[in-house]
Amino acid sequence: MKRFSAPLCGFALVILGAVVFAAPAHAAGGDAGTEPGRLVAGLLLVLAVLAAAALAVLLLRIMLPGLAAVADRALGALGTARLFAQGVLPLVGAALLLRGAREALGEQAAGVLGLLVGLPLLLALLVGLLAALPHVGGRALARGAERSPLVSHLAGALVLGFPLLLWAVAPPLGLLVTLLEAGWCAGIGLGCVLGPRPAAAPPA
Repeated sequence: MKRFSAPLCGFALVILGAVVFAAPAHAAGGDAGTEPGRLVAGLLLVLAVLAAAALAVLLLRIMLPGLAAVADRALGALGTARLFAQGVLPLVGAALLLRGAREALGEQAAGVLGLLVGLPLLLALLVGLLAALPHVGGRALARGAERSPLVSHLAGALVLGFPLLLWAVAPPLGLLVTLLEAGWCAGIGLGCVLGPRPAAAPPA
């Protein structure tokens, strides 16, 4: 427990520091007595959402071990540059396509196109999370530390959820990090389909 307590305490200190840093700026434009309480309540809500997401991903890994194994293989077989490229580019392209469709075709047509384009990307992102969350959590914890899958998933959700704080402090940086994270996860999911196939066994 002591081996991975330091990284998790570090993340907790970063979260508290971001709240303390953001509180004066928000309080200057509102009620100084109630704004810190709202920030703390918002932080607790974010932590609860991240914990729920971690448990949901862990449950999916337990229910769909075959799909989780395919996602793990895609993460291990494909390089980081390819994962970013095949995840970020489709996300950016889909966003530009939907924006153009909304201006040219209207809201209804853009909504239908959004389902056709966005749903596969969303599914790819969710499949990528099956591998990304425990991978990031395991890397964040100390090497050699005994850890349960639950601890790895919770740590991964905490790390991957860090851009939510950047949105409050520096929105452009939060957007960039969120895009990179979402693209990486979507790249893992798409890699399950577009990744290299295992070599066929030689004939006996």
